Amino acid sequence: MDAWRLERVVGDAAALPYEERVAALDEALGLWRGPAYADFADEDWARGERSRLTELRLHAVERRAEALVELGRAAEAVPDLDAHAAAHPRREDAWRLLALALYRTGRQGDALAVLRRAKGLLVEQLGIDPGPGLRGLEEDILRQADRLDPAGARSGCGRGRRPPTTGRCGRGRGWSRRWGCCGTSR
Repeated sequence: MDAWRLERVVGDAAALPYEERVAALDEALGLWRGPAYADFADEDWARGERSRLTELRLHAVERRAEALVELGRAAEAVPDLDAHAAAHPRREDAWRLLALALYRTGRQGDALAVLRRAKGLLVEQLGIDPGPGLRGLEEDILRQADRLDPAGARSGCGRGRRPPTTGRCGRGRGWSRRWGCCGTSR
């Protein structure tokens, strides 16, 4: 693994548009070949560097998944995020991204189950409640907050769903806003 190149690519990816960010982070993650400095596992100088590079890799996995979710490719992100959250259960951002990806693929119940599982692990293992990111996401999912929908998903009715109604689409402002409907007959 080229540690300097990995660090440069991951750092530069943050400024890129989402599509380019995915490609850059794919490149960076492709540089990863097993544990960093495995040949120097017993050396004191390598411990800190190994931890730093491992954290950089975990950050790259999460930022790649975030870009996929924002591009409307949440279904692609779910398998990797599920494995990532399971392997690193103390990383709240992994759980947040997994729940958001599930929600954006129309799996609201699974998203809430993931958030509850994360909360259980954090409480059981660390004795702490989830941070504001996880708590806020749970509240937003329960309210089906508009901000959870990807940009551009407001044309048509919601996340590809049709409102459960007969007759006119809009049943008041809240209903029309939640489903993103235009108020036309169905």
